[in-house]
Amino acid sequence: MPSIDVEQNLRPLKFAYIVRPNDMTALKKVIETNSFLWGARFNPVLPLYKKRPKYLKENFRIKKISELLHGNLRFFEPDFIVISGDIQVEEIENPPCEIINLSDIYENIVEEGLPGYGIGLSEIVTEYYGKEFKFLRRDKRAHYFPSYNHANNCFLKSAFGCFPEEFSSHGVKSITESLETKEKRITLDNYLSFMERGGSIDIHGLNIYELRIDYTKHIDRERDVIFVLDPASFIDVVDYINLKAAGYTILPILRSFLKSDQAKRLCLEFIEEKAWVHRDNPHATYSITMQRSRSVNKEELEEFYKYVDPPKFEHLDWPKCHMQLDLPDFWSRWNQEKGHVSCVTITADKKEIPTFTEERRVRSRAIAPDFLSNRTPRPYKPRFANDIAVTPYSSTAETFEAEIYPSNSDEVVRALGIFGMDEWLIKESGITKLCRVDDELIFFDIQNAEEIFLSWLKSEGWGAKISDAGKVAYQMLKHLGGPWGITFLQGKELIKFLVGKNDEEDSENRSQPSSGMVSRDFKGKAQKAYNDHYVLWGEDRFIKCFFEYNIFQLGTELQCDVCARRSWHPIDSLDYTIKCPHCLNTFEVPSHDPDAIRWSYKTIGPFSAAGKAAGAYSVLLTAKFFASDSAISNTTTTVLSFEAEKNEIKIEADLGLFYREGSYFDRGTELIFCECKTYRSFTKKDINKMKILAKEFPGSILVLATLNDQLTASEKKIIKPFVAACNKYHERDRPKNPIMVLTANELCAHTRPPFSWKDKGGTYKPFAENSRFYSLLDICQATQKIYLGIEPWSKNWEKEWKRRAATRASKN
Repeated sequence: MPSIDVEQNLRPLKFAYIVRPNDMTALKKVIETNSFLWGARFNPVLPLYKKRPKYLKENFRIKKISELLHGNLRFFEPDFIVISGDIQVEEIENPPCEIINLSDIYENIVEEGLPGYGIGLSEIVTEYYGKEFKFLRRDKRAHYFPSYNHANNCFLKSAFGCFPEEFSSHGVKSITESLETKEKRITLDNYLSFMERGGSIDIHGLNIYELRIDYTKHIDRERDVIFVLDPASFIDVVDYINLKAAGYTILPILRSFLKSDQAKRLCLEFIEEKAWVHRDNPHATYSITMQRSRSVNKEELEEFYKYVDPPKFEHLDWPKCHMQLDLPDFWSRWNQEKGHVSCVTITADKKEIPTFTEERRVRSRAIAPDFLSNRTPRPYKPRFANDIAVTPYSSTAETFEAEIYPSNSDEVVRALGIFGMDEWLIKESGITKLCRVDDELIFFDIQNAEEIFLSWLKSEGWGAKISDAGKVAYQMLKHLGGPWGITFLQGKELIKFLVGKNDEEDSENRSQPSSGMVSRDFKGKAQKAYNDHYVLWGEDRFIKCFFEYNIFQLGTELQCDVCARRSWHPIDSLDYTIKCPHCLNTFEVPSHDPDAIRWSYKTIGPFSAAGKAAGAYSVLLTAKFFASDSAISNTTTTVLSFEAEKNEIKIEADLGLFYREGSYFDRGTELIFCECKTYRSFTKKDINKMKILAKEFPGSILVLATLNDQLTASEKKIIKPFVAACNKYHERDRPKNPIMVLTANELCAHTRPPFSWKDKGGTYKPFAENSRFYSLLDICQATQKIYLGIEPWSKNWEKEWKRRAATRASKN
């Protein structure tokens, strides 16, 4: 049975507020409502644009304006989408989670002092008061309650907090009196004075709304920002809120303070506090970013940067603060997948969940914050969230375990045996349970990768099932002891030995001869396979694996006295009298003549299936190529050979999987389909199947895998036009369908490219020596060049863009 780790993390609910551009009234209401919630800082505000805004006019990465909202929702991964103002539910296309109204959050505050969703400020203050005032403090901490010179000051309210209008004066009074707060009037003229305290004014500035919350920054660079903005600009305030929601530490400097000595002093203090040098590597430094808002022009930022005059690192000739003109594009999937932007992970508490591996079921109780009120607002709505991370270790599993769960799929939720589907979310980051009470029951099934992948296909409208060849491959996987056992097959001579391939033969349909294999031939070929194999144990141990994995079985060949035909019989069925499988008569074993008994070995079970067994070797080795190993920490959800149909369109693939790179540079989830051959050649029929996959799943990676060392001239002739069509620009600096070619040189190697090419020379050499070789797309471009002679698609795109630019210039 598999070993599975399940971790349960508590965190506040995450809301994404949707507002119309330049609707300051709605923005003010959103800020007031959000300020009342636990974890308010991590909730973004997203404008709903109907047409492309000015700052995106020249951005070629966005084709439809709806991609802006969808990209931001994918980045922040909210639990609820909250619409405000006059926005209607129908305006949000394909929402990844439930849509609620802003009033659903604050309407209960009037009657009960608790929000309709999430945990309210009154509950947080109760916990804070109990901890801070339980004992007499020597350092008497001052608490301030902010007030503003006019009600519509969105920037100051987003920076220092406020109470929603619906919260009763009695509720405000009870909170402020319990903390002994003093009222402080904050204006745009004096706000820097409060920044000198580190923003530590009022209950919000004291980070009470972040009580018990820890957050992990996945990218250290450019997380501490001096943000120059215009407080009257809608988009500047929104960007300020969203930078904080993504996990940035912000020192806001208003446009009117660009020549202020006080602002300069604050910036220098911020730089000295945040910039650092690695203690073991003096050349590894971290500098602060000075970032302009969309309303501040380049000249203003440059002038302020010169005015501040950031100091340099003592031992190096570069400053501790650098300028950045453009805000990070959180919405860009390209940036997300390349690791250029990432949202913080927030956690308030965590625990390990005991797993019942035999039942493959997780059972637990929700982790709730200690300060959760015993009173539950009606109607009962989610108040906090539990994120659940499932990490299977497949070394003891007999099949592939699901390591990636496709997001926004109701069928996948059903496959997990979950009831109350509106309480569960499956995101790219994992599984989330939206909890209402502190002792809520959490349980779900742990499904294998096959069930999850087929459930995802069903949610996409495909009726899918495992093919006959796939059933044989799964049985072989079971005999090998699971995915880790595939390593035993990684040898060219071993595969030839198992499929009975001679040097003159080129057939994938050849089965083991019915007469078996004589002992002398078995030993010689097994030794040849051992000499070609990369194993860390001796020859005897290697040969024993054939029998531990139930690949071969010992038996004898006997000749029938009646029909004179020879037949093979396993050792466990031998007796003095044997039944002939050909004529069904019985005959006696020639015990008087031991030389007439020929001991031999024969493949058994799935390894003896005619044709299908030979084809399965390439499938299993291709699956192993994408699986995680000691060098990389990628994750997969893999299904072996399957068939599917939708609207009379039929697809089939020898291998399908979701793949997520474990490297720093690529964090997106890839969808991959593979056509695998052991020794047969790719034909037009195979390419036609891949064309259908390319059409139905644009953006997916398509793999042509073979256990031959090279492609033949006829194969190249039919593959090249298909690759050229798939290499056309699609989006996110990717082709329509990246094509990867894998041969025995990659599938039978025990390291990934480019390391597996180091000693091959020739066309492999330029790529083997390339240290900047990171992702699957790099492997796609390299293998296209090596095996097909096709130049990298980026070069072709550059030529095409230059040609188009020249055409436009000639017309002008």
